[in-house]
Amino acid sequence: MSLRRVFPIIALAVAAVLATLVSAGSIVDETGATLLPLLTLLIASEFGFIVALIGATVCGKLILVDGVNARDVLLGVGCALACTFFAVQGLRLWPS
Repeated sequence: MSLRRVFPIIALAVAAVLATLVSAGSIVDETGATLLPLLTLLIASEFGFIVALIGATVCGKLILVDGVNARDVLLGVGCALACTFFAVQGLRLWPS
């Protein structure tokens, strides 16, 4: 398998790990601070967004070149949902 076929799987796996990190780390304790430093959460969210966006783009290109199949569609939708999650989390975490 070429890297083009494997990258969306890697991107979705990395996005899942980072989504867990961002979700668990953004819990606010009784002092009003998050469990992980804010900059760490923002960097993890941004990196997850970029990786998931690239994964969704690669899946889209694979669908256009090779035709529609369930694997590429599911990976593309998963990466797009992860991308949306990281965008929302990043905006929610950003201080006003």
